[in-house]
This record gives sequence, structure tokens and C-alpha cells, in this order.
Amino acid sequence: MKELKGKYVLITGAASGIGRLMAHSFAKEGAHLVICDINEKGLAEVKKELGGKGVSINSYACDISNEKSVEKVFKSVKQDVPRIDVLINNAGIVTGKYITELSMSDFRKTMDVNFFRPSHVY
Repeated sequence: MKELKGKYVLITGAASGIGRLMAHSFAKEGAHLVICDINEKGLAEVKKELGGKGVSINSYACDISNEKSVEKVFKSVKQDVPRIDVLINNAGIVTGKYITELSMSDFRKTMDVNFFRPSHVY
């Protein structure tokens, strides 16, 4: 693995699951974390878990399915951190329904989070 100490790592969907595990892994390597998720409570937990270990963390509540939310948050990110060296575009959702059971709203939300918005992050 390349040297990550001092690198700025942006992780979407960092409040739980794989994103949370990646935040812990990158923190162990000495990276500066820039984490975002729709789950503010989960972000606070990650920050609490890692903050006492001397890890630099910037966290942002962001609804990846909402273009205006993404624009607002990443405008702040660009002001708050000097650069992004690594982008982990991890945010994603699953409805748990068969495609024939999806409402148009379910389908749009899934496509916004999993397909369209990743192209707008940073």
C-alpha cells in the first residue's frame, strides 16, 4: 500500500458499514479523514471513536441523493481542507425489493445515490 500518512482521504457513506471500516483503516495509516454521510449520529460516533486517537477528521452531513446538498457540502470541503488525495465514493443504498416491486420514488432515489451523484462528488 502507498504511504497514506498525511494524505487527505474523502469517504462518502462513512457513518456505517464498509465506509466506517475504511475510515478506521485509513486513520490507522495516519491519513486526514474527510467523512460524509446522511447519518449525522453515525458520523458523530465515528468522530468520537477516532478523535481520541489523534486523528484529524472533518465531517459533513450530506444527502448524496440531493444535488444541492452535495454542492453545498463539497463547497465547504474545498474551503476546509487543502486538497483531496484519495476519494472513496462509498455511499450507496439498497431497497431490498425486487425491481418489479419498486415504486418510481424508490427507483429514482436508488439511481440518484448509486449512479448519478457519484459523478458530482468533488
